[in-house]
Amino acid sequence: MIHKDPDDNKFVDCAIAGRVMYVVTDDKPFSALKKIPFPPIDIISIDDFLEELTKNSII
Repeated sequence: MIHKDPDDNKFVDCAIAGRVMYVVTDDKPFSALKKIPFPPIDIISIDDFLEELTKNSII
């Protein structure tokens, strides 16, 4: 749960329900999710996401 910005929790709920691989954001409060063991949610930056897309030739 994100305590610093509770409005962001709706995005976390969607990510869990959608079984996403990771959440792409540069929003600092999301880093709190790295400390929660279950359910595991990987948080990556926008730059890392773009690198992942480039590496996999998606863009």
